Amino acid sequence: MRKIRMTGLFTSSELLGAIVQRELRGRYRRSRLGMLWSLIHPLMSIAVYALVFRYLLKFTPGPGDPSGLDVFALWVLCGLLPWLFFANTTTMGMRAIVDNQGLVKNVFFDRKTLVFGFVGAQVVTFALELALLLGLLLFAGNMVLPWLPPLVAIIACLTVFTVGITLVLAASYVYFRDLQYLWSICTQLGFFAAPIVYPIGLLPERLQTIVRLNPITAFVSSIRNLIYDLRGPTAFDLAVMACWSAASIFIGLSAFHRLSPRFAEEL
Repeated sequence: MRKIRMTGLFTSSELLGAIVQRELRGRYRRSRLGMLWSLIHPLMSIAVYALVFRYLLKFTPGPGDPSGLDVFALWVLCGLLPWLFFANTTTMGMRAIVDNQGLVKNVFFDRKTLVFGFVGAQVVTFALELALLLGLLLFAGNMVLPWLPPLVAIIACLTVFTVGITLVLAASYVYFRDLQYLWSICTQLGFFAAPIVYPIGLLPERLQTIVRLNPITAFVSSIRNLIYDLRGPTAFDLAVMACWSAASIFIGLSAFHRLSPRFAEEL
């Protein structure tokens, strides 16, 4: 079958916008609550964590330093939302190429656009969730508005890091379909290997070292410190996140470039 070239029909930017709109509309199609489900899920998770950690295990992270805020649900949410953005984007974005094999087989275009479009839809959802969280923090007395510029910078680094991982997964999944099960295990381990529902200071020093090796730890800790504790990231923290992001996008683009020429044949 002869392939259609995108030139003259769509530009990559137009395709990117179309994919973002399709993902946002299709995700909650025929759902009465629509995008509210993206807020309900983390709230239900927080209810479970609050029951287990706050009331059964009698665990409390303590008030924010120096904010003084002491609301366990908000403390968890500050770490949970960045994690859910990363985990959901990489897990579902892995299928970006396979689920669009009709386009891949019949149209010439930059295949990375499929991944970028999916990540773009996730960024929109994450932004809405984050806006609600910031509103709750303001209502609780945390003046987070002055910290928005560094927050945007950290989220940009997290997004670049997530794009790199998703590119590797999406390209590899074309050839190795069992990857979805392996990655599901990795994300489950990654959740508990990051200080999302516990402060890293509670762990023994040896375990703290292991947890700090998890790339997500730097992003989760920095975002929580910023908007819950009202404490800015150090230059070292920013350098660590920038390095993880640069390494991830470099590896992602390289792997995608290497594997993409045979996508049509493998699908």
